[in-house]
Amino acid sequence: MHVLFVTPTFPPENGWGGIGTYVHHLSLIMANAGCETTVLCDTKDAPRDYVRRGVRICRYLSSASINPIDYATDVADAIESLHREKHIDVVEFPEFGANGVVFQRRHPAFPVVVRLHGDTALCRQANGPRWKRFARKLIPPPGLTDIDQLERESVYLAHLVTAPSDWQVLQCLIRKWKFRQAPIAFPNPYHLSGGEYPLRQQRSSATVVHLARLDYRKGADLLPAILSRVWSAIPEAQFELIGQDQGRRRTSWKEWILANTPARCHRQLTFRGGVPYERIQETLRKHSIAFFGSVWESFSYTLVECMSEGLACVNGSVGGAQEVGIHDKSVINTPRNPEGIAHGIVRLLKDSRLRETLSQNAPERIRQFCGDGTVARNGVSAYRNAVRSARALNEPKLSGAY
Repeated sequence: MHVLFVTPTFPPENGWGGIGTYVHHLSLIMANAGCETTVLCDTKDAPRDYVRRGVRICRYLSSASINPIDYATDVADAIESLHREKHIDVVEFPEFGANGVVFQRRHPAFPVVVRLHGDTALCRQANGPRWKRFARKLIPPPGLTDIDQLERESVYLAHLVTAPSDWQVLQCLIRKWKFRQAPIAFPNPYHLSGGEYPLRQQRSSATVVHLARLDYRKGADLLPAILSRVWSAIPEAQFELIGQDQGRRRTSWKEWILANTPARCHRQLTFRGGVPYERIQETLRKHSIAFFGSVWESFSYTLVECMSEGLACVNGSVGGAQEVGIHDKSVINTPRNPEGIAHGIVRLLKDSRLRETLSQNAPERIRQFCGDGTVARNGVSAYRNAVRSARALNEPKLSGAY
């Protein structure tokens, strides 16, 4: 089976965004499972085509300063060219950005999978300070925007829709998205090149890391209250914040966090900034505890990365992230508020036995939940189902709103 993945971002050349990270891991897993695997993605420079670790990578696209339909047209043209060169059995698109909609209109019988990652409207709702997010929920926009319509159309035209979590499917159902078949939820993949999930050795002391860019969606506005509550209980607690500072309206997040936390504790707080992906594992191994507080996550690769390295994690992120671990077995799941997240961190700092239990159980949980074998079975099954559905369904008629 020849599977083609389409993604604007694909590491390492143009970033490790959620969709690019997903395709990176899944393409390696599918190639290792014996599938011919191709990735069609953006390039920063001249178009190029190369093979890396058994995956053909075609950097033919450019999404800079281009509207969604024009970009989707470029995607469709590139797929048609690749298919003429070498037969493709099934194509997978993300719903975000409606990258596949032109190809789907041109070739309604061609087997297509659309993976839900978090559509534009859902992302828009999560950005900004708390009052603005509340206002968006209280006063929704009067109608769907053009990109919302296109994303819904792409999902409706797909022969199979998959999602990384039950929560992600529920968000679409609540907002009355239409599907030709019920979506299938299975976790995003996590592939370790060495194939082994490390067992951590017990540490005599604990340090705490926050692995997320500093912005509203990832919960940066909760950090001062979380840090202050932990320091109130454990004044010597050490924190490191890893992730790019996206900046506030008038200042940086670093400046704002320092202005709203006790000055006497600032020497116990390190702002690491962005860390290259290839150094994430060695960086995480310096810590024992991690915590998260995103407005929502359809999955959460940062949580998975920390758990796979044996960090004891406090997960306050809303959404699919709550499905990754088992509470008090491999993770502490908590409501998304400073009190709950700080309480979980204090529990782990004070209780070395619980910390070590989570540290030992978390890597195995990740292996079973989203490791190579599990995802390979889910992926191959999904793509075969898409091929069968494409053969069974009549060509759809495009009419009305999606």
